[in-house]
Amino acid sequence: SIDQIADIEIVKEDTALAMISNAHDIKDIFAAIKTMKQNYQEVILLRFMDDLTIGEIAEVIGKNNINTRVLLHRALKLLQNIVHKKREDKDSGT
Repeated sequence: SIDQIADIEIVKEDTALAMISNAHDIKDIFAAIKTMKQNYQEVILLRFMDDLTIGEIAEVIGKNNINTRVLLHRALKLLQNIVHKKREDKDSGT
């Protein structure tokens, strides 16, 4: 059902954020978020700081649930890449 798919997506999102936060402190995560496009920043903060559901975020940003889910997925993927690159740079001393 749609609710089960939404639950799976939320688990994936939470897992992605947990992987990022386990690897780095919260200050680095917020610094990475600040480098992202405004709409990516917004969906990440609404989801994880304000603890809104996909439906609630969709309402706030004026998009449908599917577009909101895709936007959040892309934002989290980018955040993961930024944090991973920053980690590699730290490890290599650059």
